[in-house]
Amino acid sequence: MPAALPTTLVALIYLWSVSGLPVDLSKISTDPKVTEIRSDAGMVSINSNLNSSMFYWYFPPLDDSLQNDVNTPLILWIQGGPGSSGFIGNFFELGPLNLINRTTLVRRNVTWANSYHMVFVDSPVGTGYSYTDYPEGYANNTEHDVTEQLYTFLTTFYREVKPELKEHPLFIVGESYAGHYIPALGKYLIENPIDKIPLSGVAIGDGLTFPAFQVAAKADVAYYFGLIGPDRIDEARELGQKGKKLALEGRWLEALEARKSLEKLMQEESGGINLYDIRTTDDYGWQDERLEHFLNLPEVKATLHVPVDRSFKTDEAVEAHLLEDIMMPMVHCLPPLLNAEVPVMLFEGDKDAKDGLISVEAWIPELPWDGISDYLSSERNIWRGRDPTSPQEAVYGYERHYGPLSHYSVRNAGHMVPMDQPDAAMDLIKRFIINAISINDTKSKSFLAASPEIE
Repeated sequence: MPAALPTTLVALIYLWSVSGLPVDLSKISTDPKVTEIRSDAGMVSINSNLNSSMFYWYFPPLDDSLQNDVNTPLILWIQGGPGSSGFIGNFFELGPLNLINRTTLVRRNVTWANSYHMVFVDSPVGTGYSYTDYPEGYANNTEHDVTEQLYTFLTTFYREVKPELKEHPLFIVGESYAGHYIPALGKYLIENPIDKIPLSGVAIGDGLTFPAFQVAAKADVAYYFGLIGPDRIDEARELGQKGKKLALEGRWLEALEARKSLEKLMQEESGGINLYDIRTTDDYGWQDERLEHFLNLPEVKATLHVPVDRSFKTDEAVEAHLLEDIMMPMVHCLPPLLNAEVPVMLFEGDKDAKDGLISVEAWIPELPWDGISDYLSSERNIWRGRDPTSPQEAVYGYERHYGPLSHYSVRNAGHMVPMDQPDAAMDLIKRFIINAISINDTKSKSFLAASPEIE
């Protein structure tokens, strides 16, 4: 075990672990539009025995009139991976700041932070700035380990960091592998209401939620996108069906290998097309390069209250510990939310061949929820919104819903919908939150009144 730390250092680490410390952006930017943005950042202790902590960055609404309104929601944004940092969503998709190169922040024009409290996390432990000093600190599965870490973060955040937000509606939103994290966390919050966390809705973008059915759909996704020709489609379908069968049998690692083989075939036959966005060969490597340079600058770490001995990194151990989790289904976690009338929104870009529209539509009919037949017979609607380049409305995509379940397909977007279609993503989250609050208002108040306070 490590030697005992000096008392002053222990106190400082404790402050980092449980408190929100103001971020002075003037230390890393001279742009007045950036430096005027207020925020808090720091580390929340997840397991003191393992020295495990989770990094977060919190932003109040940029619209000052909304900051103290108890009806203004808090959005917890969770990235995927496994092992992808919340800075991806913050800096490249929907946060108030845009990292336009290795050293420069500018203010984002279309950001969810205009209207909502936002908190971005590096989850699970080991991701980005989050850290642990022992192998036992890494999560080995979503439903227990990752959920426990996120639950610890949330309860500490409400108790020690922002207790004034505990009456605000909470929406948990994320993308990609967050299609694992979000259903599991939402289910846990519904089934364990003792800490009075005001969950009002969950939203999953391009999520991996029922991998068996999603891998089986990949071959046809590739074929109809033109990534695979008729000479290889049978081989691709065989791999997809093999992956599905193995996953349904609980042979997780073998199923994962079948999925990897299918995706390798798709990339080889397409000439290296980016499966996350078939319109490009860009693999988003520029994001990792910018993040790892900028976030390891000493002045940036100091500004964000990151311990000097910690670095921002893509820790391969995070994914390695979760390999057996990847092909596990999390679809069973959604019915408890839907049955409790917690709104659930699914949304995908129509140019995503990784975990996009067609693969999600492949598993929706398998959702073990009493309302699924009514959902499947519901009408699909054209979804229109503001076109910033024209007085005419744009067709953002298509939508269908029944009860607390809604599903949006987003036109001309890949895996990262808010990055590709920021106006559509902004419209989508506003629609979802307005509808969710109207559904949950009476139920939420009675639930909160009956629940004990966070102590």
